[in-house]
Amino acid sequence: MKGKTALLLAAALLAGALSGCGPEEQVIYESPASAGNNGQSAQLVIGAYRLEEDQEAVLEEAIERYQADFPETEVRVERYASREDLAGAAANGKADMFQVESSEAVDYARRGLLRDLMEYTGMWDYEASLTEGARRAMRFMGEGAIYLVPVDFQQDALFYRTDWVEAYNETRRGTERAYVETWEQLADAAKKFDQENGKGKLAVSGEAMGEYFDAVLWSTLGQGALADPAAGYFLREDGAGTVFASDKAPEAAELFAKVMAVRLNDDLTEEEAVDAFAAGEAFALLADARTAQVLAQAMPEGSWKAAGIPQGAGEMAVFHHSWWGWGVSTASANGEKAIHFLSFLTNSDNNTHWAKVCGTLPIYKEALHMEPSLLESPREVEMRMLKDAAVFRNASRPRMYQAEDGFAPVLDKALKEYVQGEMDASTLLGQLDAYWSQAYEAEGRLWKERQKQ
Repeated sequence: MKGKTALLLAAALLAGALSGCGPEEQVIYESPASAGNNGQSAQLVIGAYRLEEDQEAVLEEAIERYQADFPETEVRVERYASREDLAGAAANGKADMFQVESSEAVDYARRGLLRDLMEYTGMWDYEASLTEGARRAMRFMGEGAIYLVPVDFQQDALFYRTDWVEAYNETRRGTERAYVETWEQLADAAKKFDQENGKGKLAVSGEAMGEYFDAVLWSTLGQGALADPAAGYFLREDGAGTVFASDKAPEAAELFAKVMAVRLNDDLTEEEAVDAFAAGEAFALLADARTAQVLAQAMPEGSWKAAGIPQGAGEMAVFHHSWWGWGVSTASANGEKAIHFLSFLTNSDNNTHWAKVCGTLPIYKEALHMEPSLLESPREVEMRMLKDAAVFRNASRPRMYQAEDGFAPVLDKALKEYVQGEMDASTLLGQLDAYWSQAYEAEGRLWKERQKQ
């Protein structure tokens, strides 16, 4: 049924009758809307430009099951040669549901290509427990809007030489031991291994410096300090300003400098960083979590281990992730049915099956109970991060701002000068605070906030 279904329950407050005071009050209870299929003849086109063979096979299986229940609805997959062609099809309604990557999602939302599914949030929020990664992807414009349902994610992880750590810790106790659970411990462990064998280095891509600066900063502040996880450069309190003006920002900047000081090299690509780690040139590596599959082929079993992103002082790791998923076109003539099919495709059973067959991450926590083998998959470290949502959280830069489009080179230049000692922490944070304070003043508050009931 389209639109919100409101159940109005009016009751006289007993307190007024019992105490002789107090007015009557009408209480309104909202039940979430649910998209439906009225059984009338319709055609749905699912637009895609990049699907793996196994993904397309699972999608076709889901379509077949859906059409068994709704034979009047013809659902087919249409391949497009490029993202641009697919966006054009979505804009003119030729693609009812279409593939969206995180890198283009904000642009699509700005252009009005993506239908806001917020009124149907219960179709996913009440289906099962959404993972942290899924919730953040769905709300990439802020807590008050849902523009897509994700299919898979990319996130980084820490890899370290567990054989070195175990051998080093065997004869040591307490603080003498090497640990890697936090950013502070990672920097400290690197120094210890440098003294031990001269290889206490961190292998990391120079291109990712800005993302790890964000991770250290957010992990120091905690996700709860952010105005919205989708607007990760602004503080929650009204008028409190940017995260760079936070009283914890100097601490985070100093910690970031410690971590960067133990890098193997400042201009490695990620591929070079992975190769260096596999060759024994560094004791730790920060890279795409799926690197685990590469290391399993390149290194002896038991010589390394994958861990989650290091935590901050608040025992929380807050970091970037990217994703792709399905959105519904605002121009679709059958938008209600497209949403109905999307909810079917992404229910807990179908999503868990997709994760198992295609090697993706599930969007529901229950998937790990429904299919325990997921914890033994090549993406085991990501599954563990998914399971421990109290520690591993996500945030992003305020990508809904035009100012974000040109921010990366500004940040990279400032960080390079900072870690090379050409700029102090106060100057660094002052520059970044000024940039985003000006952006806020010029563009206003752009993240979509949850409407109060």
